[in-house]
Amino acid sequence: MVVCSSAPDCTEISAPDLALVFLQQEPPQRLQILKQLGLARFAPILTLLPPTAANRTCLLRFLAMPSRVKFPDLSQADLPGLRLRGVNLIRANLSG
Repeated sequence: MVVCSSAPDCTEISAPDLALVFLQQEPPQRLQILKQLGLARFAPILTLLPPTAANRTCLLRFLAMPSRVKFPDLSQADLPGLRLRGVNLIRANLSG
């Protein structure tokens, strides 16, 4: 298994590969990846996402469009059981 934190730069990994690697990691490793990408502010939700096919697709959209991180498309994400208190998703698309 490739661990992004051991790679020279997470930004050099393609979005599809990074989405898969990210979801295979434990929350502390996910946080490190988010820090490397400058996206640590999304750690409360992204570090706890279950590794499902729906979340891989959602994460792929998120990582593939870094210019849209303020307006994340979380439609059809698998979020049951996540504690979202304190997570600012005002501009997120949570439909579906």
